[in-house]
Amino acid sequence: MPRDPRKHQKALMKKRSKQKAAGQRKSHQQAFTSLSSQAIIRRARTFPLFECWISGTWQQDEPGLVEILLARRQPDGDICYGVYLVDKYCLG
Repeated sequence: MPRDPRKHQKALMKKRSKQKAAGQRKSHQQAFTSLSSQAIIRRARTFPLFECWISGTWQQDEPGLVEILLARRQPDGDICYGVYLVDKYCLG
């Protein structure tokens, strides 16, 4: 039984679209991996947040130091992170 030409054409277009998208993802990842570590750090603010951890004493009214770990996922799947120390003593 012959295939419907419209369905066949639609399937071919879908396949080409997937191949094109895969090629674009691959070229984007290759371009990203060629960046220097400083360039990655500069671009890190645009990466989506992965996790944020804050020390358990941050909500207490007592002054003190609070540790914050902020992690972001890079487009290639790696994780970059920053560790921050917040001074609730306000000592400067």
